[in-house]
Amino acid sequence: MPQHIVIVGDKDERTVLTAQALRDNGYGVTTLRSHNNKDLHEKICRLQPDFLLIGDDVVIDLKSEYGKHVLYEIALADYN
Repeated sequence: MPQHIVIVGDKDERTVLTAQALRDNGYGVTTLRSHNNKDLHEKICRLQPDFLLIGDDVVIDLKSEYGKHVLYEIALADYN
């Protein structure tokens, strides 16, 4: 099963090209636009991706302890 990456950002050309490049290299990719943290949190919980790509340069490994802490710090998840 390929690793799943969620890209959060506008549907601009860069997002589309990044998503396609990742798909071409065997990753599962979902792109999201979100208007608030609650909406984004619900979508991420439903999708349960391996990685979260925010904007152009923020990549969060959601399977790592550090990744969970980062999500807590930006108020997207509860940290346990």
